[in-house]
Amino acid sequence: MKRRFNSLPILIFPTAAGLVGLGLQLWLKTTGIDESGLLISSHIAPPILLGLSICVILASFYLSTGIPKDMHYCESAHTRKRSAAGSLAGAGGIFLTVIQCSLDVYVSFFCLICAAILLWQICVQKEKKLRFWASCGVSICLLALTLSQYPKWCVNTQIHTYAYSLLACLSLLLAAYHRTEGELGIFHTKRILFFHILAIYFGLVSATDELGFLTAGLALWCAFDLFRLQPVVHIRMPLPEVVSECIRTLTAAGFPAYAVGGCVRDTQLGLPVHDYDLCTSATPDQIVKVFSQFPLVRTGEKHGTVGVVIDGTVYEITTFRTEGEYKDNRHPTWVSFVDDLEQDLSRRDFTVNAMAYSPVSGLQDPWHGTADLKKKILRAVGDPEQRFKEDALRILRGVRFAIRFELTPDAKTKKAMLSQAPLIGKLARERVFDELCKILTICTARDLLRFCPVFLQAIPELAPTVDFHQRSPHHAYDVYTHTAYVVENTPQDLALRWAALLHDVGKPATFTQDEHGRGHFYNHADISAQQADKILLRLKAPTALREQVVFLIQNHMLQIPADVPILRRRLSRYGEENIRTLLKLQKADHAGKGVCEDAPPFVLIEALIDNIIADGQCLHLKDLAVDGNDLMAVGFPEGKILGQCLNTLLDCVVDGKIPNERDVLLEVAILYLQERTNIV
Repeated sequence: MKRRFNSLPILIFPTAAGLVGLGLQLWLKTTGIDESGLLISSHIAPPILLGLSICVILASFYLSTGIPKDMHYCESAHTRKRSAAGSLAGAGGIFLTVIQCSLDVYVSFFCLICAAILLWQICVQKEKKLRFWASCGVSICLLALTLSQYPKWCVNTQIHTYAYSLLACLSLLLAAYHRTEGELGIFHTKRILFFHILAIYFGLVSATDELGFLTAGLALWCAFDLFRLQPVVHIRMPLPEVVSECIRTLTAAGFPAYAVGGCVRDTQLGLPVHDYDLCTSATPDQIVKVFSQFPLVRTGEKHGTVGVVIDGTVYEITTFRTEGEYKDNRHPTWVSFVDDLEQDLSRRDFTVNAMAYSPVSGLQDPWHGTADLKKKILRAVGDPEQRFKEDALRILRGVRFAIRFELTPDAKTKKAMLSQAPLIGKLARERVFDELCKILTICTARDLLRFCPVFLQAIPELAPTVDFHQRSPHHAYDVYTHTAYVVENTPQDLALRWAALLHDVGKPATFTQDEHGRGHFYNHADISAQQADKILLRLKAPTALREQVVFLIQNHMLQIPADVPILRRRLSRYGEENIRTLLKLQKADHAGKGVCEDAPPFVLIEALIDNIIADGQCLHLKDLAVDGNDLMAVGFPEGKILGQCLNTLLDCVVDGKIPNERDVLLEVAILYLQERTNIV
C-alpha cells in the first residue's frame, strides 16, 4: 500500500484553525456581541470559537514538543494487544450507547457498523492494510453519523457539542489517513499525534451528549493506539540497491523486512559491510511467491531461509523465528516461524548483533545494542548462561567480538563465558578451528591473557604452559605469557600466528634444571612440533597450513647467522620464503622474552638475503649451469647417480667451492662419475 498523498498540506488545518479562532475573538470584541447570547440563539460563532481555540493550544503543543520527527507503528505482540484493547473499548462504548440511548434506527445501524469494524480489527491485527481500512471505515461512519444529527442538535441548541463531535470525527479520519504512512513506513510523528490528540480531546468533550459512551469509547481507541507508536532511530546505512529493493518488495507485499545482525552493527561502527542478512515476517512459501520471478535456492527452506539469486549473487532471506530447547549445544529441538521481529531478535547471541534496519521503518534495537556499542560493552541477549548453553560457539564468537570491536564483556556475560567454557569441548572441531583462526589474526597479548580460560578449553595442551616459570635469565615471563607476546609480535598471518601460539607448547614436558637451578628445554622444538601436529590434526586444519606450522615450530630455534655462506646454504635447503617466515617468528620470539638483551641482527640478515637474491646466486638445482641432459651427454646413466651428482654440484656451488660455470661443472661431474664407477 503506497502513500496516498503528501500529508504536509494537512498541517494547514491547525494553523488555519488558530487564525480563525483569533479572528472570531477580535470580531466578538469589536462588535460587542454577547457570547452567551450567541449560544442561546444557536449562532455558529461560539462553537467555532471554542473548538478552534483549542486547536491553537494543540498547535502550540505540536510546535513546542521535543518529540522525535519520525516514528512508526511498533509490531511487537504486546503493542498489538494494547491496540486490540483500544478497539475493544471503542466497541464497548458503542454497544453501551446503543443499549442505553433511544436512538433512531439508522443511527443505531451506523453505531453497530462501527462496533463490528472495531471487533473485526482485533481479528486482523497482523494485517496492516486491513487495519488501515478499519480505521477509515470507523472514521467515515462516525462522520456520517455526526452530519446526520445536525437538525436534531440545532433544535436542542447543542450546536457546540455537534461541532466538537464533527471535529473529533474529522481528526480521527485524518489520523487514519496518516496510517498509510505509519503502517508501512516512516511518518511525521507530530502530525499523527496532533490528530490523535484532537480526536481524543473532542471525543471526551462531546461525551456529555446523548452519544457519550460512543465518543468516550472511540477516544479510548485513539489513546490505546498511541501506545503502538515507536520512534524511528535513524542511522547512516547506505544499503546496496539490490538489498533495498528486496526489502521494498517484501514491504510492498505486506511483509516487514529488515537487514539484520552484523551488517547493522558494522554500519554503526563505520566499518565496511561485506555481507547482508535479511529477515522478514513472510514465511518461506510467501518469500518464494514474492520473488517467483527470480531463481531461488531453497535448500534451507525448512529452517526458514530462502536464497534469492539476483545478478549472480545469492541473498538469503530468513523468516522471523523462535527456537526450542538446544539438546546438543548446537541445534534447537524445533523452530517456529513468527511474525514479530522482537521475538526473532531475542534469540540472537549478543545485543550488538540483535539489531535490524529497514529504510522503511528505521533501526529496530529492542535490546539496546546501539547503547552497548557506544559504551564498549559486550552483553548477551537475555540470560547469558542460557545463550551459551544453547550454542557454546557463542563463547568463542563473544571473544572475537570483544577483540575486534574493543568491547568489554559485562560482569554477567563474562562470568557465563568462563563458567560455560567447558562446553566448547562438545563442539565440532571444524567450527572451533574456524573461530580460532578468526581470533588469532586479530588478537593481542592482552586478549590471550584476559580470555585465557576460554583458549585453554579450546586447546587443552596450552594448560600446562600457564604459570610455568622458565627459570631462565633469558625469559621474564611464564611460558603462556611469553607465548601471548610472541603471538602479538608476529604479523597477522594465519600460519605465523598458529606457529607462535604453539611454538613452546612442548616446553613443560622437556623442562630440566641444572645444578644452578637454571631451567633448560632441550629438544622442545621437536616436541612442540609433534604436539602442534596432533592439535591441528584434531582441529581438522588444512594439510598445507598444518605442515607449514609444524615446519616453523620445528625450526624456530634454527641458527640463521649474518654469514653469507651459511645463509646461502639455509636458503638453498629451506627456500627463501620459509627462511623469511622463520626470521619473522624468531624476531617475535625474541621480542616476547621480556628482558633486555642483544637481539640477533635481523635487519642485517634480511639485507644479506636481499643481496643474495638480487645477485641471482645459485641456490637451487634449476639455477645450475648444467642439468640432467648435460650430464647424460657426457656419459651419465639415468637413475640415482645422476641426481646425486647434481646435488653434489649444487652443494659445491652454494659453498663457493666452484663457480657456477658449465665447463667447470661438467669437469667436476666427470670426475664424480669416474670415482663412483672406479674408472681411471
